[in-house]
Amino acid sequence: MPGSHLTVYGPAGIDRTFPRAVGGQMDYAYFPMPLEEFPARFDFVEVGETEFAVDGVSVRTQFLNHTAPCLGYRIAAGGATFVYATDHEAYADPPWHPDRPPASFDPAFLAHAGDARHAAFLRDADLVLHDAQYWSADYPAKAGWGHSTVEYAVDIALAA
Repeated sequence: MPGSHLTVYGPAGIDRTFPRAVGGQMDYAYFPMPLEEFPARFDFVEVGETEFAVDGVSVRTQFLNHTAPCLGYRIAAGGATFVYATDHEAYADPPWHPDRPPASFDPAFLAHAGDARHAAFLRDADLVLHDAQYWSADYPAKAGWGHSTVEYAVDIALAA
């Protein structure tokens, strides 16, 4: 909307600032209008793991397990909590295996401290939007790409 002002919070990149990373996503090869041509004002705030509030909305961030710096956001307002956690991969070998019966999850399957910490970040949220890019059968060819299996997303939600 022309004249709008939007503040965007995100992590610093490995080899570029957060504003440059967002601007790169808006390159003409990916999007028809460069960020500089938007008829709105953008402010970019680089954050790490932190807590802050914006107009009465509480935000807590946590680094996710991805190939580049990526944050999950835990947003609370009006008695409800929403967690946005895309671009995240299990820290250890995924606990789901084809021979494991459905509905047989045991939180002990999440043996890595990073996975337990991630489950704690999701705990008691009213709604979680979580990365679930692959089926477990497809995961071995994509391990290390920074994304979760559907099965891991379900397991981490159950552990939370």
